[in-house]
Amino acid sequence: MARGLVNAPAAATGGTPQQNLKLVVDPTRQLIGEGWYDPLVDAINNGDSRIRVIKVELRTQSKTYESSTSIQDGGNHPLVIEPGEIKVVPVSFRLECSVWDTFFRHPADLLVYYQDGSQQIVAHATVVGLHLDGSR
Repeated sequence: MARGLVNAPAAATGGTPQQNLKLVVDPTRQLIGEGWYDPLVDAINNGDSRIRVIKVELRTQSKTYESSTSIQDGGNHPLVIEPGEIKVVPVSFRLECSVWDTFFRHPADLLVYYQDGSQQIVAHATVVGLHLDGSR
């Protein structure tokens, strides 16, 4: 029986430049023994300048995973998000441990590295494992 729900609440990053990128991660329902995590991640550019997404990582207590999906906007160019635009950030993680071990024991962090002008910034969302009834 599937008891697992992996949930990453929407999280805006703090500070002036970081507020330009907001992440919205849809909850996923999957079996707690599975070894993959492929969330739907929307990135919203709330700033006045173009943002270039460079890479995405999932940082757990024991390991940091880089997304196995290329972060490109067609061709070989980084994903570009214009001011006011919302884009899906393609991510896919293959975990060494099960979803239960990765998210239910300790929250993990979804990190989106991006450039805003000349600054390299990291947007952040917390990934928390919940039971189907919403309890931890």
